[in-house]
Amino acid sequence: WLVQELARMRRIEAISQQRIAELEAVALVDPLTKLLNRRGGKDATEMLLRKRRREERRLQSPYPLHHKKVSVMFIDVNDLKRVNDTYGHDVGDRVLSQLSRHLRVVFRRPEDIVCRHGGDEFIVHMIDSAGDSAVKRAQELSRLIREDPKLSIGGCSISVSIGIVVADVHSADDINNLVDLADGLMYRSKIKKGSSHITTMLLFDVPPQTITGK
Repeated sequence: WLVQELARMRRIEAISQQRIAELEAVALVDPLTKLLNRRGGKDATEMLLRKRRREERRLQSPYPLHHKKVSVMFIDVNDLKRVNDTYGHDVGDRVLSQLSRHLRVVFRRPEDIVCRHGGDEFIVHMIDSAGDSAVKRAQELSRLIREDPKLSIGGCSISVSIGIVVADVHSADDINNLVDLADGLMYRSKIKKGSSHITTMLLFDVPPQTITGK
């Protein structure tokens, strides 16, 4: 009897641990887009950055340009409020879901961490991605959005404003600081009306540069 009871208790404990893990996973995922949420993105990025810093310390390269890079991309969906106000929030939600599909296509490496920051804002953390690569992928995202008929809603053609900060992994001790910088660059892009715009900053090579998303 005692052996059976101990086995039953172990099964209950295993089920409980599995349920806790499932609940923790759900807490890190945005229910609409099925992307990581803000907390999930931050946790995943910090874990990967710690791994890269350990690798950097083993290499011990004195040259910043040889260090592994991290790019933080802040993406804002233009005119989503107008879509919500004109066609309803269900249509706006479909826009966000469709945009998340394009994000998965463009940022599909294991070192790419895509999350919904909240509302109409998304963040991509790209480990081992230098400035040119980040810009090319941002332009690819803009092209997919521009050419997608599902993102042309009545008189609203969805576009995005993007800010990108590129740093070496040792400059990324506070990921929130890089997110804030990318957010500020995104607003520089946003004030330029028309098609998607991308503003980039290399923390070891300023000033910022604005590029159209074509």
